[in-house]
Amino acid sequence: MAERQEIIRGLLRQGDKMTIGGSSKSYKTWLVSDLALCVSAGKSWMGFETVKSPVLFLNLELHEDTFHKRMTTLCNALQIKFDEADFRVWNLRKLRVTVEDLREELKEHAAGVRLIALDPQYKLLGKRKENDAGDMAELMGQLEEITSTHGCGLVVPAHYSKGNQSEKASIDRISGSGVTARDADAIVTLTAHDQERCFSVESTLRSFAPVDPFVIRWEFPLFRRDDDLDPGNLKKAGRPQTKSADDVLSLLPEEGMRSGEWEAAAIGALNISERTFRSRLKELKEQKKVTLSPLDDRYRRANRRGFLPHAQGVPYGNGNI
Repeated sequence: MAERQEIIRGLLRQGDKMTIGGSSKSYKTWLVSDLALCVSAGKSWMGFETVKSPVLFLNLELHEDTFHKRMTTLCNALQIKFDEADFRVWNLRKLRVTVEDLREELKEHAAGVRLIALDPQYKLLGKRKENDAGDMAELMGQLEEITSTHGCGLVVPAHYSKGNQSEKASIDRISGSGVTARDADAIVTLTAHDQERCFSVESTLRSFAPVDPFVIRWEFPLFRRDDDLDPGNLKKAGRPQTKSADDVLSLLPEEGMRSGEWEAAAIGALNISERTFRSRLKELKEQKKVTLSPLDDRYRRANRRGFLPHAQGVPYGNGNI
């Protein structure tokens, strides 16, 4: 038998269902939107080649203007020219839609579509319960009928259960009945890394060779692969260790740094938030351990006399040149 055409090389074929799992507010919609646009344009996605294919995005969560703004932002970042022939959008937030309604409408309007992105799945539950195996098996059967009828792939985001996920196997992190995980042909999970705004990506694939885990970093509005980070370093439960102002100061080189550069260095090296950095910087300024140069907008350490050495070696005194 002829193999079904791949849509995402090594991850997804026509007729397959892929679940993208992650915790609440982990930018899953951004990631799925990125994926859908890349497939519509034939651009690589997170290092995976895609086959240019018509896409239908079913937006059940965001207001129409918000979704439009996100698509515009992503198209600019990806350098993609939006083409309605290759990327169709149904904005359905204002409607009470069941999967049965959707299945009937698709019979008429999904001709030629090779990938459907459906966000989020829980909006189609109706009276079904997410934790009920029978309910979820019936829903998965309805989605299977859609992919079979149209010969298209299906990508659906799913949320994690509550609590820290680092001690669970990746396939067990998704909330609700285990039917959801067992039914999917591909599962891609995003789990918080110990580096801020980073996530370890793990894949469980039915029909393809295993894919080694890797790390992605959130750099608005896109995720970027960061192959320098170890995907095994997941964020652990418990409060992170507090970093002092002197820890932040230790990262300031002799030649000084601009605020943004110093903040980025502190976030990366100390695993602190932007808010924590600003708080520590305020402490250092109140303690007069650093001064901001009016000439090159760099922070530098104060010397023992309380003066700040200039970039060219000319000393400051009492804050005046």
